[in-house]
Amino acid sequence: MNYEYPQVFDSYYQETDPDQREKIFSGLKEQTDREETFARAARELFDRRHTDPKRKGQRVDTFLWNMINLVIVAKSARVFARRSRRETLEALASMEGQTRETYGEVGTAALYWEYRNAARRYFATTASKGYGRKVFGIIAANEEDRKKRSCADAYEMSIGLARRLALDEEMALFSDAVRDEYSCYDAAAAERLEDYAASRKDKDLKRKS
Repeated sequence: MNYEYPQVFDSYYQETDPDQREKIFSGLKEQTDREETFARAARELFDRRHTDPKRKGQRVDTFLWNMINLVIVAKSARVFARRSRRETLEALASMEGQTRETYGEVGTAALYWEYRNAARRYFATTASKGYGRKVFGIIAANEEDRKKRSCADAYEMSIGLARRLALDEEMALFSDAVRDEYSCYDAAAAERLEDYAASRKDKDLKRKS
């Protein structure tokens, strides 16, 4: 699957601050039919991601919230499989909407990059000294601890959750985006995630009947 976006969107997907992204989007100059179609799909995804009818006038990030929640869901997926499956599918549906049905391959690519942008924002928070604190939050995690924790989070919200709930196909696009973005975390990230996924494979593929 070709997930490439038109070059004009490069700065838009590199930026994680919603307000700055909106400014960049407003300045985009689409020249081709594909760029115009991509822009419509991207705008719908942006609005869906950052709008909550219950919190009018407030900027939210529902994609980021879903990623945080999916890490939590993954931890109880084996015990509460039916509920976890429902929550996971609902989260994917709320993020995706009708994007793929409406825009086809262009919509799929736009969704992939919006997932990656949300993952970029998620992993940016893992550099904070407050991330992954130990001993009831008293001791700050060191850099190596944060790398291991971020790797575990990347795995849990995507590959691990898909394995435990047999949602490999349904989560494929999301999992690809999380994996690919985590691979940019540092020079060793891709190998670290691959090794972690391999170490968990046998355990997480033992699904309850």
